[in-house]
Amino acid sequence: MFTTLYREFLARKRHSDRFLETEETSTVVEPLHLAPSVIDTLDAAILQKALHALQDRYRAPVTLFYMQQHSYREIAEILGIPIGTVMSRISRGKAELRKELSDVAAVESSKIIQVEGGQSHG
Repeated sequence: MFTTLYREFLARKRHSDRFLETEETSTVVEPLHLAPSVIDTLDAAILQKALHALQDRYRAPVTLFYMQQHSYREIAEILGIPIGTVMSRISRGKAELRKELSDVAAVESSKIIQVEGGQSHG
């Protein structure tokens, strides 16, 4: 589910980043084209920032479940907590991660826009 949500987030972000509206003329301009490898690196950096912003109590179960593919039972054993707590923390962690991804993506997008705005195309 995390992977599906993350990919949907990326797809929407890329779709909205294809054209930028300038404030001065309200015309649509095409942004700087970046190589897919650069975009993937930026996306990975955004995800890392969002994961590190989570509280440890949420980060550990989310990472173990989505990144290391452990079952709820395995996570419960690793962390020494009940399965219900694992499920609750993963659910709350996902909600926090969604919020954090939105916040981090907004900051990163503004940085990219500032960098593109400073480049000359002539």
